Amino acid sequence: MGAIAFVMAEWIGVSYAQVVIAAAVPALLYFIIVFVSVHLQAHKDGVSALPKSELPNIWSVLGQGWYYLLPMAALIYFLLVKTYPPGMAAMYALPFIFVVSFFSKNREHWLTPTRLIISFEDAVLRWVIVAAITGSVGIMIGALELSGVGIKLSSFIIDLAGGDLYLTLLFVGLASLFVGMGLDAIPAYITLATLMAPALVKLGVSDIAAHLFVVYWGLASFFTPPMCIVVYVTIGISGSRVWETGWEAVRLGIASFLIPFAFVLNDGLLLEGGLAKIALAIVTGVIGAVFVACGIRGYALGNLNVLQRTLILAGGLFFIAPGIYFALAGLGFTAVALALQRISLNSADHASKRIAT
Repeated sequence: MGAIAFVMAEWIGVSYAQVVIAAAVPALLYFIIVFVSVHLQAHKDGVSALPKSELPNIWSVLGQGWYYLLPMAALIYFLLVKTYPPGMAAMYALPFIFVVSFFSKNREHWLTPTRLIISFEDAVLRWVIVAAITGSVGIMIGALELSGVGIKLSSFIIDLAGGDLYLTLLFVGLASLFVGMGLDAIPAYITLATLMAPALVKLGVSDIAAHLFVVYWGLASFFTPPMCIVVYVTIGISGSRVWETGWEAVRLGIASFLIPFAFVLNDGLLLEGGLAKIALAIVTGVIGAVFVACGIRGYALGNLNVLQRTLILAGGLFFIAPGIYFALAGLGFTAVALALQRISLNSADHASKRIAT
């Protein structure tokens, strides 16, 4: 339902469904890395799972709150059936939230006029800091564009690559990261689609891959210090510090920098090509995503030392890279890393047993 998907479909002349299908696997890999990273960090910090007895029953939960699905159904209807713009679809779906709140047996959940006013006030207060930062950065970027400096800078970066695809991807990615700083999602995409995506298309990258590439790198600025808009929102809720939260966000969102290279170099991740090619890309991509998360967190079967962490991270990157030979190299790197860790863990167990006896 990303608003950018609608703009992208119009821009490159394809259907909304084609954009969604192409973006599905890269998004899956991104969230796998985030999920596994959080899971491994919990193990590393000794955070135990909730006992099954404390977990809610899914059917009981659905029975108590099934009506909350109605606004989602309405939103999907207005988006896909009525094909309304995202903002308009959301506006039409809002009344459904208001109505279904009164289905709750708990009157504290009812959206009475007083609670609506409080919610409006809270929303405005939460966005004051973000609006100030966004406005200031927007003025700066607007000045660069009006003066022509932005266009000259992006052209210089692309020329600097000398026509090499890999260098062009790196330079375009970094430029997209800086240009996207402080911009909202759609303005960032429009700016990057105008300035950066054509350079990749000229080098033979497909339209949809080029546009998704600049989207990933451009929107990574949302959580990358120093102009990390999402981080400023987060610290307003959590009370944490900016740089501490920002670098943790970069570690969690590392896929935004890695996955774009993967789907540009391997269009199987965009579900293009034969069935065997797509299947290989998905399987190796998922395995690679898990190992990349292990390398980022420094934890697999247990805590990883520097050598094991480097090997398993390199193996994960090789798994995500295109082709069977890179996957085999990734298998070798990760097998060595896991074998070394198993040996070190067994040695530690034997040593502890000897001390105990």
